[in-house]
Amino acid sequence: MDGKLRGFLAAIFLLLMLAGRSELGAATVAAGSNFSAALKSDSTLWTWGGNGSGQLGNGTTTGTNTPGQVGTGTTWSAVAAGSNFTAAIDTGGNLWTWGGNGSGQLGNGATANTSTPGQVGVGTTWAAVAAGSDFMVAIDRGGNLWAWGDGGSGQLGNGATTGTSTPTQITTGTVFVSVAAGSNFTAAIDTGGNLWTWGGNGSGQLGNGTTANTSTPGQVGVGTTWAVVAAGSDFMVAIDRGGNVWAWGDNSSGQLGNGTTNSASVPQEILSGFSVLPTVVSTVPQDGGTDVEVDSSIKATFSTAMDPATLTSSTFFLTPQVAVAVSYDPSSLTATLTPSENLHHDWTYTATITTGVMDANGNHLAANFTWTFTTEHNHPRPCFIATAAYGSYLDPHVAVLRTFRDTCLMTNRAGRAFVAFYYQYSPPLARLIARHAALRTVTRWALAPIVYGVIHPLIFGLIPPVCLALIYLDKRRRRKGRKA
Repeated sequence: MDGKLRGFLAAIFLLLMLAGRSELGAATVAAGSNFSAALKSDSTLWTWGGNGSGQLGNGTTTGTNTPGQVGTGTTWSAVAAGSNFTAAIDTGGNLWTWGGNGSGQLGNGATANTSTPGQVGVGTTWAAVAAGSDFMVAIDRGGNLWAWGDGGSGQLGNGATTGTSTPTQITTGTVFVSVAAGSNFTAAIDTGGNLWTWGGNGSGQLGNGTTANTSTPGQVGVGTTWAVVAAGSDFMVAIDRGGNVWAWGDNSSGQLGNGTTNSASVPQEILSGFSVLPTVVSTVPQDGGTDVEVDSSIKATFSTAMDPATLTSSTFFLTPQVAVAVSYDPSSLTATLTPSENLHHDWTYTATITTGVMDANGNHLAANFTWTFTTEHNHPRPCFIATAAYGSYLDPHVAVLRTFRDTCLMTNRAGRAFVAFYYQYSPPLARLIARHAALRTVTRWALAPIVYGVIHPLIFGLIPPVCLALIYLDKRRRRKGRKA
């Protein structure tokens, strides 16, 4: 067994990390030619190592042997490292790249290196990214594949062998959930568990039984349902949904783990018994989304087929609590949460999928998966508090009242009833206040103690007893005066 494991333990370790992590929660690492990047569980990004092309993203080209934080004002969800460049996706689904750019692999329309993160693919919301030697491939939140950079071996999958310096969509109609990039080739898995490969194939690393390059995605390993794939320099390792490990491509160092040093141009089963944990690969709305329509359904797409019986209103729910129905579409691997009534306007909701959900093989989600979004403003039914506060000293503090509403009032039945009553009768008051400046002023005076009481509860909580104490002392003084 030791002989079979030699040469590909590192790839298996990477596969299990990829299979078991949550896209927005668990820690992630990536390694380039001479540098490393790590995404911590608090969504901060750190880099260290060689930096001749600016791949550390710290604004210099000087290497460092200690981790340094990148993009301190940004929270991150994914990171990938190429030969001398880096890509990362923030929690809003924006894609950032930096480092070497000789082949246009940064996707910014240029070929000059850059030592600080720059946003690319603006207008597209990204879910995953992978980096090859001098090119990148990525998946957007709709499951579409994009590629850019060097295309000399057909690794961009666009039917050509020329490169491009901006993200170019290469697939339509197929929804992909994961992607991997080797030195000059690419692999991706769709929602049906089908494996697709393209690009350089000199060692049979595409797994299609030949050693000829191809510039368009082609399905391989037909008959096997795939869960996750990783790419080395000229070989691949993958795990199917049954937990079996397969390898193919170059084997000069025994990296295929098949007991020989002979290369293979088709997938070969090497090991069995690996548990591949399901992950959430994309959500609708996205994490941090705003202006979400109140009649929206909430969706989560998984990395593998799920057990529909485990997807219920107890394992997939919203906070503040809303009555919901949960369904599952096996063709797209997507669970849909449908509220029984419209969500409230201008509220922040948190969607949660718990570890109670399982895939078709009985594997649980590794950790609870959560994301937040805010619904659209209620323009047809205005809020009289917001109307009165608009443009005044109270305007910045309206958000405090909304937070109090969401975290205090909406967590109990009485509070929810009060909020519903308020939003039912608030619109006519808001329209009246909007027409009369004097009413706006009076309303602001009335709201001021409420707002500042929420902001400074301790101070305002002391005012009533202090006033009572002063009244009591004043009465005592008067009684003593009358006796005198």
